[in-house]
Amino acid sequence: GVEPLVVAAWRLGVAALVLLPFALRWAGQELRTLGRRDFGLITLSAALLALHFAAWIQSLDLTSQASSVVLVSTIPVWVALAAPWTIGERISWSTGFGVLLAMGGATMITLASIDADTGRPDPLLGNVLALVGAWGYAGYLIVGRRLRQRLSLLAYVTPTYGIAAVLFLVALFVFGDDPLPPTSAGLGWCVLLALLPQLVGHSTLNWALAR
Repeated sequence: GVEPLVVAAWRLGVAALVLLPFALRWAGQELRTLGRRDFGLITLSAALLALHFAAWIQSLDLTSQASSVVLVSTIPVWVALAAPWTIGERISWSTGFGVLLAMGGATMITLASIDADTGRPDPLLGNVLALVGAWGYAGYLIVGRRLRQRLSLLAYVTPTYGIAAVLFLVALFVFGDDPLPPTSAGLGWCVLLALLPQLVGHSTLNWALAR
């Protein structure tokens, strides 16, 4: 019962607040000396992360959960396709074959969900939003990989999560939506999303980007 933008705002905002004291303690010097270029890239990364959540969480209301999750999980495919032009990594033949196989499977699932009577309000739009979510996250990983070559994990993820949360709060204000979850249960789930999938899941992926 929680609106997608509210879910995203709380997930990212709580994660940023939990990380903030640790970032100030162990990465304060890095944060204070961030250059304009790095801050600009962090802001871009945050905007791409916000795009990912805004599109994907909304897609879960419109299409089947299976289609949404499969399509948003094509993230590595888009990273691989963009890698030669963004971070200078070539695609091997085996990776190329894997990309084609993944795209074929995703296409089959998408078409099946559109044709099937899933009871969802708009499967086609939901599938498109899931793909947009995948593109946003792929860009987020590519930008993050560049930043993580010279920034510590805390110096990168803390401002990135925080700026993305602020973007959602601005969006909620513009649309006139209530930023508070309507029930205590909804609030509890939002906090759990912040503590587990965001702090553990996303932060682990960002840790791996430096390696």
